[in-house]
Amino acid sequence: MTVYHEDGAADATVTAVVSADPGRQDAPAAVRAILDAGPSCIPLLIAHLDDQRLTAARFDGGRFADAPIQVPLGHLCLDILIHATSGRTVHVVNCTDDGLGACVRSGYYFRPDVLQGRGGAAMMRKVQARWQRAHQAKRIRFEYPAWLKRG
Repeated sequence: MTVYHEDGAADATVTAVVSADPGRQDAPAAVRAILDAGPSCIPLLIAHLDDQRLTAARFDGGRFADAPIQVPLGHLCLDILIHATSGRTVHVVNCTDDGLGACVRSGYYFRPDVLQGRGGAAMMRKVQARWQRAHQAKRIRFEYPAWLKRG
C-alpha cells in the first residue's frame, strides 16, 4: 500500500514498490498494465483526475487530519501522469526540489488530501482541465522511465 507523507522528502509514489535491490524499483502490476498501454494511457489518466473515489493509499500528515486519510483515485492518476510524462508545460526542468508537488508547475498538481478542505473537487477539475489542454496542444509526451520497467 502506498503511503504519501507530508515530510520534506515525500518520496512515496504509487508507481514504485520497494525492491530487494536498493537501486531498483518496479511499478506494481496494475500500474505497469496502465503504462504498458503507452501514450494512449495519458487521456485515460487525465479523464480520471477528478475521480473522488477513495483508495487504499493513505496520506500521513495531511493539513486537515490527525490520522492518515484515504487518497482519492484522482491523485493516484496524477501521480502516474507525473512520473510517466515529460514536457516543460507541466514539469520544471533540472529541478532538484523534493516534497509534495515538487518539480511540477503550478496548476498541474493537487495534494493527496485535496478533498479534506473546501473546494477540493473544484481544484481537481481545474488541474484536470490544465492537463487536458496541455495534452491536446501536444505539450506533454509519454515517457516510460526505465526505473519503472520490470526487466
